[in-house]
Amino acid sequence: MSSCTLYLKVLQSSMSSSMIVTPSIPIKT
Repeated sequence: MSSCTLYLKVLQSSMSSSMIVTPSIPIKT
């Protein structure tokens, strides 16, 4: 559970960075 939450947080952070750095890649559907 804790691991999953941590993963989700990292994923969100990664998604935010990706959107800022590479907005050409559609991450959220």
